[in-house]
Amino acid sequence: MIGLRTHGIRIRRLRLHGDDRDYDVDFRAPDDTVRPLSVLAGAFSTGKTTILEFVDYCLGANDHPRHPEITPKALEKAVKAWRAAGKDDEAEKTLNKLKSRYPEYWQRRSTTAVP
Repeated sequence: MIGLRTHGIRIRRLRLHGDDRDYDVDFRAPDDTVRPLSVLAGAFSTGKTTILEFVDYCLGANDHPRHPEITPKALEKAVKAWRAAGKDDEAEKTLNKLKSRYPEYWQRRSTTAVP
């Protein structure tokens, strides 16, 4: 009889918060134990691929997924990080990228806070 492995990486829960959509996937069983297998199922455009791409990123993929609900926030955080590190040229490049690629997001943010 083959037993289940009790070591290794186990993902218990994944939560992503975007402007237009939040993702919350709980991989645990009702008794709070980690399931040996989880299946992502759902209708078209409900986030199945997004969930898998972010799990891949969390496990070491080279780059984060490029989703419109996540990327502008990541760029905004990068501007703040570049500025905190004293790298103003990089901060400006990143800020220009944010403004040009996500003008609607930038318009909403620039009225409340400027990074």
